[in-house]
Amino acid sequence: MNWGYYKKGMDWIGLIIWMNVLWLALSLAIITFVPSTFAMFSILLKCKKGMDHHEVNASLFWREFTKYLKVWKVYIFSAIILVFGAILYVDYKIITMYHSPFLLVLGYALVTFFILYFMASLYAIPILVHYNYSIPKTFMLSVLSIIRQPVKSIIMMVCILAIALLLLYFTGFAIMIFGALIAYTICSIINPLLN
Repeated sequence: MNWGYYKKGMDWIGLIIWMNVLWLALSLAIITFVPSTFAMFSILLKCKKGMDHHEVNASLFWREFTKYLKVWKVYIFSAIILVFGAILYVDYKIITMYHSPFLLVLGYALVTFFILYFMASLYAIPILVHYNYSIPKTFMLSVLSIIRQPVKSIIMMVCILAIALLLLYFTGFAIMIFGALIAYTICSIINPLLN
């Protein structure tokens, strides 16, 4: 048996649990959820690019956290994602109240657009962390990433749904890993695009 793969796998599991603990600890106040999430993505992207897992500690996470705590662009970006997502949700609820063939087709189109919007939002976080582009350019690149890699985008959505199911059925275990595991999945899929 090759113990190198086992050790590497255990290192990644330990990193994911440690990142999730730090992310949860710094996300307790609602206002700190955004910089904590961006710090987690930043560190996971650095690890995917070759940074040693053993260099990840609370002080590195704290440095990344305080860096994003001062950047207003990440708050504006998150507010745009939330507001636009809420508008899509309200539109869907309004459309489903009425029964018409046209509105049924419009509802399906809206669900499809919402799925694409959700995927673009997931791609946009690591792109914004890595390149620090403007918000419109970040969204444009995330949409282009979906178009460029549709199979990987679908795989990413399936993985995120599987993690959500894991959270529903194995809540105690999933609380330890859900945030960082989703971020790790996104970073693993988008990392080849960032090079």
